[in-house]
Amino acid sequence: MKAKNIFVLSSLALLGLAVATASIKSNNPLETKAGASHIVQFGPSYNSEKIGSYTNSWSVNCDGIKYNLENWNNNNNEWDYVKAGSKKDTSVATFSTTATFANPIENIVFTFDTWNTSNVSSTTLYTATDSSFKENLNSKSLSFKQGDNTVEINNPTSDLFYKLEISIKKSKNGIIQLSKVIFNEVNQSLLAPTNLSFDNSSKTLTWDAVENADSYELT
Repeated sequence: MKAKNIFVLSSLALLGLAVATASIKSNNPLETKAGASHIVQFGPSYNSEKIGSYTNSWSVNCDGIKYNLENWNNNNNEWDYVKAGSKKDTSVATFSTTATFANPIENIVFTFDTWNTSNVSSTTLYTATDSSFKENLNSKSLSFKQGDNTVEINNPTSDLFYKLEISIKKSKNGIIQLSKVIFNEVNQSLLAPTNLSFDNSSKTLTWDAVENADSYELT
């Protein structure tokens, strides 16, 4: 992305530029662009199929991005959320990405409408550089509560896959309810100026701005 910046100079200022050497530096970008947010939702518009049990594998597609779910129930597409947990046995509910994002992820927000800590054995977020979660695998133990839970990503990079794993004790059906997941990208620095020049005849100073430059200098 480029932006052109133009200043009209007085004759005195132009003369000063011509005969003197000046240095202007900046370590800050002129603008910071907020990173994109990838929102995962549930319901008939997103679910891959109708699920009426707590033991199936399926997926959702949100804005062209596919996410996998295991051992979550969507009540045959009647809910705009999903539930996990079984009265028959212990279970492990997972939610995972199937591809990497274009930019690094700074944090992930999981929204749980119901969360019962006493019925959860462990909660873990895994990151890896492959979708089978075998290469460069890292794990982070989590402690969730009802409501929004923000998980910060250490050393964000753009080549990561993410998987949330919840081990649930035998209790009752649907003890955990998840309604939304948001992947927030890191902020991006924009519009640091470069390619500075001026036109003597029009007394105009011009530069082109480019993304991700850390400093600029006029001499």
